[in-house]
Amino acid sequence: MVKSIRMTILIVLVFTGLSTAGQEPATVDADSILIDVVKGKVGDVNYRDSIDTIRKSIGTNRIKNRIEKLEGDPHNFYEIDINGHKIYKHWNGTSLKDPAFKLKTGLGVGAKVIDFRKKYGEGAFIGGEGNVALCFESKEPEYSFCIDHVTDVNKDENKLNRTTVKYLWLR
Repeated sequence: MVKSIRMTILIVLVFTGLSTAGQEPATVDADSILIDVVKGKVGDVNYRDSIDTIRKSIGTNRIKNRIEKLEGDPHNFYEIDINGHKIYKHWNGTSLKDPAFKLKTGLGVGAKVIDFRKKYGEGAFIGGEGNVALCFESKEPEYSFCIDHVTDVNKDENKLNRTTVKYLWLR
């Protein structure tokens, strides 16, 4: 019986260790705001939620309605305040351009593209409306985000890798 319990504990420990093996501990400094692309959160905001759900969660005083033009037509988007820093919720994702926001790896706006590629792989280019983005996706753990606005450098690998990231797009 004791041997059976020990074996069960050992099996649980092994499987628990395997389930977190691919996840790195957060390396975000105290002044940064964490982007958790697996959970879909930036700070205390779940960016995958609808704007109505976000309003209920954080209140209306931290959200401002904005308008942008897409293909000449006006579209609403929302500016959301997180500790004095802004993220932008659009109809098809969430963008940010503030270096205060960092992924668990410590990377964010201000890092070089090559640093993202070293941590997340080569990525894949997607394009639309005159903009090309370099996107990183994973099935386990599941996440998807892009380095936005790499249109001018995406055809030159050396320029691309040396490019400083100015925008992140979270999906």
